[in-house]
Amino acid sequence: GCITRAVDGARNDLANFTTTSSSFVDMGGPAATAITPSAESSKILIMMNCAGLQATSNEAGIDFKRAIAEGATTSNISGTAYGVVLNTGTGEDTPLAIFVDSPNTEDEITYTPQWRNQDGSTTIYCHNTGTASIMVLMEILA
Repeated sequence: GCITRAVDGARNDLANFTTTSSSFVDMGGPAATAITPSAESSKILIMMNCAGLQATSNEAGIDFKRAIAEGATTSNISGTAYGVVLNTGTGEDTPLAIFVDSPNTEDEITYTPQWRNQDGSTTIYCHNTGTASIMVLMEILA
């Protein structure tokens, strides 16, 4: 297939975001970003960095929520317990989360980054370094 379009959702607000949730919740980092596929068979390549991600003594999982206009909203679209990327340890990192979605629609789709704290008791951070995060969506024609 070939890439037909790309859109990005930069997060310019460099405030530090935190969570203790052990369930996937919307991340305050990169902005939710929308794309409208040109064909039902298109796939959507999602790439996102989370600048300054820090898990103090636990693990931070990152995934995405998909909301189809006039359709279903699905959290944790990878379907895995840890999401598409898992950050472990105590140091700050800028992990790159990459996922190829098959939404099977020509309706507008909004993707929102989500994260979870694996132990649910301590705090995980994003933008801990004051660096911006960004999410890019690319449509891939089948």
